[in-house]
Amino acid sequence: MVSDIAFDANNSFLNEIINYGSLKKISNPKLRIMLTNWVATLEDVTRQERDLGLHRENVLKMFRTNEYSLKTVFHLTGINTELGLSDVESGFKSNLDLLSSIEFENKMLLFLSTSQATEEAHYAPLMKFIDTILNTITAEL
Repeated sequence: MVSDIAFDANNSFLNEIINYGSLKKISNPKLRIMLTNWVATLEDVTRQERDLGLHRENVLKMFRTNEYSLKTVFHLTGINTELGLSDVESGFKSNLDLLSSIEFENKMLLFLSTSQATEEAHYAPLMKFIDTILNTITAEL
């Protein structure tokens, strides 16, 4: 919840290869197909990351009101010291009502399930895809 995550690939070289028709110069058909599919794969990951970001934002919106205290969350998790904020214990508001909030539960469950899907259904296959591309390129060299 603290940090937003995104896979940011630099595709400038690949885009240049595709735009100038140099992809046909790659003799390995499997590698050509993988490089062609790379852009679509990244678009799929980007859509998933955007969805994850929306669910994260929905949870955080609950703390942008006077009803709940982000300061309390920061204090209880120790994030306040990482951010260089004071550790004064006065003025903390309890967030225990959140634990009985169906809205909060739903938003957290959506965030958690989307996080898990991002890791298992998108990042893990992406890593395997990257490894396969790199191994294929290495084999060609």
